[in-house]
Amino acid sequence: MSFIFLGAFLSHVFCDPQALLAQEQARFDSSLQKSAEASAYEIDRFRLLRWVRAHQDTSAKEFLLQTLDLVTEADGFARQKDYFTAQLIIGTALELTALRANPATAVTPSAGDPMSTPATSATSEWRREILFGTDLWRQEYELGLASADTMFSDGNPFVGVRLSWNRDPARNLPLPKSPLTGLRITPENRALTFEAYALLKSSRDYFSGEAELNARQPLGNGSYWRLQNRLEGTSYRRDFDLQYWQNITSALVVAEVSKNFRLEVADEFRWRRYREQNDFYPNYIQNRAGLGAVFNAGYTTRLDSRYYYIVQAHDLCPSHDYVEHRLESSIFQNSAANASITLDNIWRQRIYPHTAANDDCRNSYQKTYQEEYARAELKLGLSQALALRIDGDFVLRQYQTPSDSIPDFLGTTVNPQLQFNLSASFQIRAGYLYSLRVYDDNIIQGSQPATASAFSNPFYEDYYSHGFTLGVDLIRTDGLLFSLNENFEMRTYPNSTATHISDLGLYSYTDRNLNSLLLFFSWNFHPRWQANVLANFDNDHSRVNDQSDSRHTLFSLDLGYSF
Repeated sequence: MSFIFLGAFLSHVFCDPQALLAQEQARFDSSLQKSAEASAYEIDRFRLLRWVRAHQDTSAKEFLLQTLDLVTEADGFARQKDYFTAQLIIGTALELTALRANPATAVTPSAGDPMSTPATSATSEWRREILFGTDLWRQEYELGLASADTMFSDGNPFVGVRLSWNRDPARNLPLPKSPLTGLRITPENRALTFEAYALLKSSRDYFSGEAELNARQPLGNGSYWRLQNRLEGTSYRRDFDLQYWQNITSALVVAEVSKNFRLEVADEFRWRRYREQNDFYPNYIQNRAGLGAVFNAGYTTRLDSRYYYIVQAHDLCPSHDYVEHRLESSIFQNSAANASITLDNIWRQRIYPHTAANDDCRNSYQKTYQEEYARAELKLGLSQALALRIDGDFVLRQYQTPSDSIPDFLGTTVNPQLQFNLSASFQIRAGYLYSLRVYDDNIIQGSQPATASAFSNPFYEDYYSHGFTLGVDLIRTDGLLFSLNENFEMRTYPNSTATHISDLGLYSYTDRNLNSLLLFFSWNFHPRWQANVLANFDNDHSRVNDQSDSRHTLFSLDLGYSF
């Protein structure tokens, strides 16, 4: 399982300007989209399970069972990577429990404890939490410069406070007899709801804050509108001087045309500013407008199609400006025989209308390109406890004017896995991993086949990988979550000469072994207390020599106290 906050965590830990830029650009990488959706679903799911645990001693046993039934239903779609439908179901359960998107770590105290009861009125509720912990890291490099190895290790203790408030005039309306009826808004439940959220976090290395306000108005028959505004900022104050803030305003209107068909119109405006902008960190504004159509035939078939028009503009670096057209479509089909198929396709064209000659920005490497990304997943149930899953994706990027510095490329990944469902809350996955990446100056119209291209560049090399994946997931309603993911690759660069490039002081790519281990652990060991552990280990080792090896270890521990 991947986690949406990992990119921000890495940026805080390493204080690396390039990591910040990569984090900002990652949201436009088609191959990362599903990872973000999965992370958002897991966070919402865990919030719901924590709510069930906190209320397990109350008298509303029937409602708790209905809530768990919704979780079970959503899990079935999440296992098919259909996170849209899964989040739709989880969202229904969250609304029935009066939870909202922002109090992500708030724990409702158990009944009978007056000291632990949050400030709650008939229509509103406050949540408060204190956070404290530390981040630890260790980095080791073998740079290949006269055997100059280097190692860094350090820690960063932090403390923070999280506040959230939500107001729902329909909070005390009778619950529907069936949880599935909550998917459609009833006429008596059209009240305007508000949610507010704030987080302040301070450490030796940085200070950050964020605040968010949401308003949602049901319109009846499943239609609604939603407005959201989010303000966030970070100041790094130790390894380098970087301060920035950004404001994001978004609007969404959902019109349910019929029981199975709906239309969506959305817009998001982002405004990012640095205290001292430069050619690496230029100020920018961005607008993202979208139109979507969704067809659902119960929980067995879903068709989804969307178009996005994205514009980003910079005042210092016009060569970074771009316009993007993006088309997304997906098909999900689930059969009664514990089998399913998911197909996703994303096509986008990003146009950079200005050239580097129009400004003095050194990092004007962006060029107009188009990209095709396709993904498929097939699941076949072999038994009640065993399933075969085959995941695969394909990406092709073509630049308008490709070159050695920005070549076209294509890549594919195939990951067949056996999935063992040992219980409703415990799952183990194991599989084989194959990946391929090929670069060329003109990968489609080239005179030679891409796999036999003579293209050679010290920064881009063709490769293929064989490896394996392992995964363990344990999620229990008593507030325990454990996830462990292991990826191992034996990567081979068939065209690399492994010769020294004296002008750059670097070695070209060599055959490598790559190992990555990610662990996440969360435990509600008390109605007021929660512990979280995040650990990541990456090892990049050359099979030819000891040059350019690297090892990275991250460990983060935090405790949360609700009051």
